[in-house]
Amino acid sequence: MEPVIWSTEKRNFFVPIICVEKDNCRELEILDRMFLLLIVTEGMARFQVGEREITAVAPCFVAFSEEYSPKLLEQKKLKARSVYFHPAFLNRNMTFAFMRSPHYEDIAMRHNMFLMEPFLEHRYIIPILREYLPRILDAFEEMRSHIRRLEDPYWPCRTRAGFIDMVMMLERHYRLLLDGKLSFSENPGKEIVCPYVERAVAYMETHYMEKLAFSDIQKASRTNHTTLTRNFKEQMGLTVMEYLQDYRIKVAKKQLEFTDIPLKDVARQCGFSTTEHFSRVFSSVTGKPPAAYRKKAVEKRKQEVNPLSGQV
Repeated sequence: MEPVIWSTEKRNFFVPIICVEKDNCRELEILDRMFLLLIVTEGMARFQVGEREITAVAPCFVAFSEEYSPKLLEQKKLKARSVYFHPAFLNRNMTFAFMRSPHYEDIAMRHNMFLMEPFLEHRYIIPILREYLPRILDAFEEMRSHIRRLEDPYWPCRTRAGFIDMVMMLERHYRLLLDGKLSFSENPGKEIVCPYVERAVAYMETHYMEKLAFSDIQKASRTNHTTLTRNFKEQMGLTVMEYLQDYRIKVAKKQLEFTDIPLKDVARQCGFSTTEHFSRVFSSVTGKPPAAYRKKAVEKRKQEVNPLSGQV
């Protein structure tokens, strides 16, 4: 496994990310102080991490920080994919020293940079709702494909876009776990909420990049129009289509903040038919056009997220 290295106009920029398909987990190690995100798709595995033993049952994420190299103690019919990465792949200022400094929490709050929290908090096992698994694997394959092909100057950003998509789904599951809405019972990934509302949410969050009509979402929820409309609004505080738009803009913000992907590609990847439509909706929600939002986000990070930038 080789790390990926690229250059910017100003300086060489070395940020490793490695995608491993069909990882047998027998020789897992935290490579050169990297985080490891394991996606367990089938079977189970028991690991030793420091002095703790943890058991991962599919489908689930397993989030390891750079502090310990996990040791595989037992596995049964295990199938998994692995992503080794340095957090600077998301933002070059996110060094290990900075993320564990007193500065991090305050700045993370301002910039919504909590995507790495599952790794820092040592929760390790995060169950995956089965509706999300195909999209998670699609994001993994997108990353691996861009790394292999290096098709244009934007390939690092396109890889990062797939990575952001994946860790946003990780973050969602992590929040559900903290809120008591995910269970580690006999049925891992079972959520304790209205099932058809959750099916609607899962469908939107895994198909937001497609052209969606209410009828598509209703069909995925497996209930009727009236029931979904009433209960979705009661539980989520938004209508179905408002939630879809809100999630698309949330993803777009991350793409604008952490990548240099052209606006037309951000629009397409977030389910907007044209750049003009994307710009109108984005401006109405955030109060800024996408280009201005990106410029402001980059400027703020340069000013604030750099107290320990020389440390790893």
